[in-house]
Amino acid sequence: MATIKIRQRFDPKQRCIPLYWHPNTQPYFGNYCIGLGICPAQYFFSQSQQATHLPYTVAAYETRHLQWAEADLRPDYRRDRLTRVEAYALTSPGAGVISVISHLPRAEEVEVSADTARLGLDPRQPVYVWLYRLNDIREAKPAYPMPLTRKLYSETGWGLDLAAQPQLLRLIAQPVSE
Repeated sequence: MATIKIRQRFDPKQRCIPLYWHPNTQPYFGNYCIGLGICPAQYFFSQSQQATHLPYTVAAYETRHLQWAEADLRPDYRRDRLTRVEAYALTSPGAGVISVISHLPRAEEVEVSADTARLGLDPRQPVYVWLYRLNDIREAKPAYPMPLTRKLYSETGWGLDLAAQPQLLRLIAQPVSE
């Protein structure tokens, strides 16, 4: 899936819409689509599948403008096949994103780093580190209609049917480069 994003960097108007979002590929396929900003095909689902997959499809469409970046990632999954942490560097205007997919047998803390300048960030400015942990799509409930969720969010600040739970991990006041 990463090759789709790499190719898109050289041909930004190209859009690949993968068709493999079915129960046997979950939660992995959804994680890759959202984490790499690849828009999955939604119209192949039954009505009940569309209702439960809607927040994940919306999340993938929200990340679709992310661009591939070579940001000196550590660990580097593409070059070190022994690492169990798959990470990708992506950029968006004003933001750098490191998408991480763990292949570890259990949850554990792992340090992932990247060159802030190559992520399009000013190394003299603080970096806010957010974790967006995706909810398991296999446990998703039917979603509310988008106009209702947008209205409730704008009036109350409550986000319904979110595909991920955001958590501010830390603020790095003075990012350093090696």
